[in-house]
Amino acid sequence: MNLNSSISMGATAVVIGLGLPFAALADSDIYTAADKSRFIEAMIAANCHVTDNNAKIVVEMTGFSDTKLSALVEDLAEVDLIVEDADGEGITLINKGCP
Repeated sequence: MNLNSSISMGATAVVIGLGLPFAALADSDIYTAADKSRFIEAMIAANCHVTDNNAKIVVEMTGFSDTKLSALVEDLAEVDLIVEDADGEGITLINKGCP
């Protein structure tokens, strides 16, 4: 699994990040600040750690396309709010709402 993978219905790849307040991130043409907030809420609902086994939670809670999910994961990873697991099997969100 790598950071360029997305959380998708099929082969799910996960990268989770530690981080700074997500409000500091700029919006992209692909998603809005509200989308970013919704994605982070879904990651928190997944206990801040997503793998192939539980990625469906994030997909179902957001309803986002693979393109939007990929953009969110990539952008959050760029600012170290999402980090890839050492084994490459998942991602972790770093947020005050995470255990």
